[in-house]
Amino acid sequence: GRRCGRHARGRTSRVGRRPAEGRRRPPQLTLPSRPPERPPEAELRRCDDADFGTMSLLRVSFAARDSGSSAWRMQTYCVWRGRHSLTGAEISCDAGAAADDALMIAASVRAGVLARLGAEAALRAEVAGRLFDLALDWAESGDLPAPTEASFFDAMRLQSVDLHPEAMTCWYEETADIFAGHVIEVRCDAAGVIRADPLAGCHAARVRLPFDQTRSRV
Repeated sequence: GRRCGRHARGRTSRVGRRPAEGRRRPPQLTLPSRPPERPPEAELRRCDDADFGTMSLLRVSFAARDSGSSAWRMQTYCVWRGRHSLTGAEISCDAGAAADDALMIAASVRAGVLARLGAEAALRAEVAGRLFDLALDWAESGDLPAPTEASFFDAMRLQSVDLHPEAMTCWYEETADIFAGHVIEVRCDAAGVIRADPLAGCHAARVRLPFDQTRSRV
């Protein structure tokens, strides 16, 4: 009536396999928590600007957490937004955290952005000229038809302009999708002069691809 060895208590039919009660459980993976839902932007008030028309002061909130922490915290800031009547580009100016801040645009920046947007085609031509070799490289690596200088110029659309205390940033969309959905960042000084080579960066994360790294991807 004695059971054979391979069927003895605590054994299995597979050589080297541990008894069920003695097996180690795999480590439990802790998935990162999802950020809380972002609340909609809230319009606090409006003002009429002599150069940019109606500007709205908006309260914007987003979730953030410190490095190494799993706790999400809501961050809030205020921004003035409007739309340039000639180009249709969105104009934005950071108002900080105070909801009672007046619209403050330095006279030098105001003059520079008006001059640039008043002759936006010239700005676009300059940016297209600087990025044309990069566009050829991306088109080749993406098996797309090589653009001409004219077609690349026509594919660029000014989306928005961010105004800073002593500078401005222009964001261009490239509608031929040569840059795989990335946008073009153009940093200008207060006078509207491009102070660095334009960068093609990821629109969602605002990650930039340096101008000279033509074969890199974000």
